Amino acid sequence: MSISNGFSKTLMFGALALACGALYSVPASAAVVPRSFYQNSGVTCRGIDAVNDSKLTRTANRLINNTSSSVDVVCNLPVDIYADQGANGGVVTYVALWVRRITGGSVTMTCTLTDGFYGQSGSTITSASTTLNSGAQGILEWTPSGSDRFLGPVNIRCSMPAKTELDEWFVEYLIDNAAH
Repeated sequence: MSISNGFSKTLMFGALALACGALYSVPASAAVVPRSFYQNSGVTCRGIDAVNDSKLTRTANRLINNTSSSVDVVCNLPVDIYADQGANGGVVTYVALWVRRITGGSVTMTCTLTDGFYGQSGSTITSASTTLNSGAQGILEWTPSGSDRFLGPVNIRCSMPAKTELDEWFVEYLIDNAAH
């Protein structure tokens, strides 16, 4: 009787261990899949220096230039450390920044994306612009050319015209499910 009971316990624990191991194994359909970060600009963007930063109003979900002059800002956007290294060693496949004109006539907002760390070999600098009318929202978008990817992290520098705001940003990258 005790041998049977011991055998049953061993069998039960063995089956449990096998089931747990199956949960941690790589699925047959593992592949490189997209992941993203989405964040409010009020959290990650700031003036390029103390003078510019003091002109901005920061809320939980946006960064506002309520002054009558342009303000220079920078947004440092993260990427996952486990992101898949693709073509040219980059990881980022798409970046977007939503902006809005609070009030006033038509203005153009221009932002420049720099990927990688300062002075990093292979980094690129790409600008995007959008024209905003009073109360209108716009989107600035960056996509690497061909099969290339932007290096991480991604930094965006904008010249915010008077009475404009930065709302949200979005960074898409790829991650290899089989490796992580």
